[in-house]
Amino acid sequence: MENTTNLKDENLERIKELIERNIVFERKSDIIKERNRLETYYNIGKEITDAIGVRSEYGKSLLRIYSNELTNLYGKGYDYTNLSRMRQLYLTFEKIGTVSQQLSWSHYYVILPIKEESKRNYYINLCVQNRLTIRQLKEEIKNKSYERLISPNKNNIKLIE
Repeated sequence: MENTTNLKDENLERIKELIERNIVFERKSDIIKERNRLETYYNIGKEITDAIGVRSEYGKSLLRIYSNELTNLYGKGYDYTNLSRMRQLYLTFEKIGTVSQQLSWSHYYVILPIKEESKRNYYINLCVQNRLTIRQLKEEIKNKSYERLISPNKNNIKLIE
């Protein structure tokens, strides 16, 4: 009887190990997928920028053409708004090379509309350091955590440590 119990315990431990190994693999797989998505969107942004150049009106119509074709082929993830954000991703981060792959496309999608570079960098660093979810990031932006760090007693912007 005791021998049977030991065997069952050993089996249970091996089952747990298999499940945990699978969980780790799935998380790794998700991270790899997300990095690939971000890199793909960054490169799509570069291709769009190369095609459009600086011509604003021509760019909008070309982006609509691309959007229609890509949406028909691959679904709503390539609509006009997303393609615009992909272009914005490239334009925003082209000078510093590839974007931080510690964040997801969804993080960047939320951060990209922020025009001020120091503010944008603050939220990027906040996400990386605190592993913020998208919901938490949106809360931080909504609650103006960046603005709360600015010292009201100074004419110039100074971050309080």
